[in-house]
Amino acid sequence: MSKIVGIMFFPLALFLLSNCEKVLPYAGEDDDRLEINVLADPDTTLSMYVFRTFSASEAEVTSMMMTDYWKYVLASNYNADSLIRKDVVLSNAQAKVTVNGAEEHQLRYDPEKHNYTCGYRPKEGDMLRFEVTAEDYPPVAAEVTVPRAGRMEILRTRKFVDSKWSSGVSSDGIMDWGMDTVMSITLRLTDPGSERNYYRLKIRSIGENRNEAGELIDYSFSDVFESSDVIFMDENLVEGCWGWPANFSNVFDDRIFDGTSYTFTVESRQRFGDNTHVVVELQSITPELYYYLKSIMLYRITDQDSYTEAIQIYSNVDSGWGIAGGISGEKQIIYF
Repeated sequence: MSKIVGIMFFPLALFLLSNCEKVLPYAGEDDDRLEINVLADPDTTLSMYVFRTFSASEAEVTSMMMTDYWKYVLASNYNADSLIRKDVVLSNAQAKVTVNGAEEHQLRYDPEKHNYTCGYRPKEGDMLRFEVTAEDYPPVAAEVTVPRAGRMEILRTRKFVDSKWSSGVSSDGIMDWGMDTVMSITLRLTDPGSERNYYRLKIRSIGENRNEAGELIDYSFSDVFESSDVIFMDENLVEGCWGWPANFSNVFDDRIFDGTSYTFTVESRQRFGDNTHVVVELQSITPELYYYLKSIMLYRITDQDSYTEAIQIYSNVDSGWGIAGGISGEKQIIYF
C-alpha cells in the first residue's frame, strides 16, 4: 500500500545518488511513522514541523475527485490547510535539540504556527541533533551541522531591453511573464577550501503596487532567472518545470571551483509595478538539504503513474521521514 506523508517544507525523489539514498522498509498498514522538517538558519531561532504519516486509505483528501476537493476547500472557507492539519500535524510530541553534544533545548508546540520552537539561534559550525517522540510512533532523530557561509560579491550590473521576452516564453524555453527589461548581474563566489560545499542561488525579482499614500497594496515576484553557466547544468532534469528550462538547477556544488573564487552571470526579468528590484541570495546548504532539493526537482518532472518507478524523496531522519537541513549565507538588493 502506498504511503502519504505530511507536506515537506521546501516548497522539495531521489535519483541514484550513490550511497546517499535511504530506503525505509514498509511493514504494512500499521507501520506509521513520524515526519520532521527543520531548517537550521543562523538568521532565526529554531523551529520544527512534526507530522504523522498514514496509509492512503486513511487520507480523506487523497481519494477526492477535483470537484469534491473544491467542496472541501469551500467548506473550510478557502483554508483547506486548516482541515488537513487536524489529521497531519502532531501537537502532542516531545521534541528537543542537542547542540554540540552538550547543551539541550526543548522545542514547544506553537498552536498559531503549528510548529515546535525554542529560543536558540544556531551558529555556523553548530552540530545539532534533533530527537522527537510521540505516543504510538517510533522515536525519530536527525543530525545536521550548520554550514559555513560562502562569500558573495556583486561585481557589476547592467539593465537592457531583450526582445525575446516580448512573450511569456523565451527562445531558451524559460516561462516567465513580466516586462521585457532584464537585469544582468555578474557575481563572484568565494568558496571555503578543504571540504565539499553545496549552494543554492536565489534570484527574486519583485515589483510593488502602492496606493497614493505610499502604502503597499500587493506585489508580484518571480524566482526564475537565466544563466548559461555550467554550474547550473543538471543532466538529470530532462524536462523543464515551474518556469525553469530543462537541465537547469539553481542548486549546485563546488566541484569545479573548490577553494577558489568563481565568477558567473545571471539575468533576471523586471516585474510590473513600482520600486522594482532584485534580491540576490547565496545560500550555503548542508549535503542533506542538497540531496533533498535535488530529489524534489526530479520528482516534479516525473510522471507518477503505475508504469513508472516510484521516486524516493531523500531523507536523513532515522526511523522516520522528512529532512533536517541547514543553511547560512547572505543577500543583497539591486534596484532597477
